[in-house]
Amino acid sequence: MKEDGGRRRLRELEREHLIPNGLTHIWGPPGSGKTVLVSLLAALKTRHGRVEWVSTDGKMSFVESLRLNILSTRGRVQNVEVLTPWGCEEVRETLLTMRERIDFATVLVVVDSITRALDMSHVEDVMWGRELIEEVMPTLAAISMMGVDMLVVSESRCFDDEIQPVHGGTIRRWASYEMLVERTLGGRVSTVRCMDLQSGAEEWRTEFVVDSDGVVQLTPANTSVFGRCEECSDGHCSG
Repeated sequence: MKEDGGRRRLRELEREHLIPNGLTHIWGPPGSGKTVLVSLLAALKTRHGRVEWVSTDGKMSFVESLRLNILSTRGRVQNVEVLTPWGCEEVRETLLTMRERIDFATVLVVVDSITRALDMSHVEDVMWGRELIEEVMPTLAAISMMGVDMLVVSESRCFDDEIQPVHGGTIRRWASYEMLVERTLGGRVSTVRCMDLQSGAEEWRTEFVVDSDGVVQLTPANTSVFGRCEECSDGHCSG
């Protein structure tokens, strides 16, 4: 049976190690597809070990997407544990004690979204974000140094007519990679750019859509990133 393009791209991502290790910050405008992308990445990780998913807004709508992507990638549903802390204090406590939950079988921790660890009402402006800076991010970074990959999704706000992640500068200081997820208004296709925050270089770029079965399908968006010139198609250069 001929392998479809989306499944082939998944195999390429695993073979070329394009799924980042360490701590990766994922952000983008609301509705761009951040959570469904993370569902795919988590699904791939279930093939190798246990995944801890911390859903900080109490919503469970992502679970079906996660299940479908696990089945599509031949992962293991039993390797996922979903935690649903509520409120910034409970979220903070869950993240600060995460090290006690993980063991040798844990390969990935997902936090969606990391900014729910903040008091978003910021009653005290001076204190707003202090816990994220002084406690949460260093704790998660330490876990990633133990060999457990970390995906943290942040919420975005419009600052000076430009979309930016909440406390993006702080998160970037602790992250190794950053994925920016964008989608054109009214479109179905999302674009992902993965940046190495140490070098500032773009590691890779790809596109994805969610098919009629609810499964994420990836396709190369910029073939030059994958070692071919922009004039190439299907591995053959027109130049």
